Amino acid sequence: MNPPAKTYKNRVLAALPKAEIERLRPHLSPVTLKLRTQLLDGRADYAYFLEEGLASVVLTLANGATVEVGVIGIDGVVGLPVLLGAKTMPGETFIQVQGSGYRMDAKRLRSEFEREGQLRSHLQKYLLGIEFTGHNLARICALLPPSSDRQVWGWHIPSGRTNRWTRSGHLRWSDGRKEA
Repeated sequence: MNPPAKTYKNRVLAALPKAEIERLRPHLSPVTLKLRTQLLDGRADYAYFLEEGLASVVLTLANGATVEVGVIGIDGVVGLPVLLGAKTMPGETFIQVQGSGYRMDAKRLRSEFEREGQLRSHLQKYLLGIEFTGHNLARICALLPPSSDRQVWGWHIPSGRTNRWTRSGHLRWSDGRKEA
């Protein structure tokens, strides 16, 4: 009798056909991701598929201030710049809501991405979604007056980090936990 198939909460892994996930499975190491665990610090040695929790992508500005430029959860993968050939990247990515996931060697992910298959297709769609969302949010924010209390299409849009977490966090937490 065959053991039951492993199910994944990460949407990229969950969408893969059995043959592809079986090929990847030996290269996916389970990890527990505690609050403030650094996943990327400018180098991409590993990629992370989150099963629970949220990761923040943060850039440090010339004046030393930091700005959160992205949030990654169960919908994608941490470390995508390696797929585009980058050996380094600005900023850092760390766990903002503790959880768990799978770690894969970045070189292995890149070689798998270069193969024909659903993994490549899903990661390309994820990259396109990030690009589309970023451009549209930038356009909307550029049209808004500078205020901490704004209305867009009848919705209250808080400024800064609260806004990002409100928009994206509820879509990415696997079990509905609140920000730590």
